[in-house]
Amino acid sequence: MAFAGNCGLVLDLNSQGKSLFQTLYAEEHGLVLEVSKKNLAIVMDKLNSVGVLVETIGHVTVNPSIEVKVDGVTCLEEKTSILRDIWEDTSFQLGKFQRLASCVDMEREGLKHRYEPSWKLTYTPSFTDDKHTSAALKPKVAVIRKEGSNGDREMAAAFHAAGFEPWDVTMSDLLNGLVSLQEFRGIVFVGGFRNDSFKSFTSVPILSV
Repeated sequence: MAFAGNCGLVLDLNSQGKSLFQTLYAEEHGLVLEVSKKNLAIVMDKLNSVGVLVETIGHVTVNPSIEVKVDGVTCLEEKTSILRDIWEDTSFQLGKFQRLASCVDMEREGLKHRYEPSWKLTYTPSFTDDKHTSAALKPKVAVIRKEGSNGDREMAAAFHAAGFEPWDVTMSDLLNGLVSLQEFRGIVFVGGFRNDSFKSFTSVPILSV
């Protein structure tokens, strides 16, 4: 979350008697929510009321640095950009087998000096009019996914809220002729496709139209 938002985090985790490694690398199911301070008590009460174990683990900072504490003891403190560069290193090394090394190095260097956009909305957002969300015939949109992809459910929910009719379409559906793109008014590719190059994963739907 901090890497994508180019912001900082201060985390203070409760070890609950576990070792440092167990605390930082636990693989139990969990969900991290970012909640504004004014809504924190409400969210905590709602989750507690249905028996969900919840605790505050830290807060976001404007300063792009990450500090991780366990039981109040600092275990890690570093700039977000440096940690992001370490995290991305494997991807950059693999990228050099597919692209010019100079292009990969340029991208890597650019990420070190990236700043979040300062755009601000010039209007107040509002929900889509009921006449669109309740219409019998809505524009059909194909949300394309494949092994490794992510964000397809969120993307479908966004299109549904905007008055579209989202369809869950896999690349295998297209290859096997179970679905044709001819019946859709729009198409969207979510993130995380295993095929790293644009050409490789777009050639299939283009040939399957």
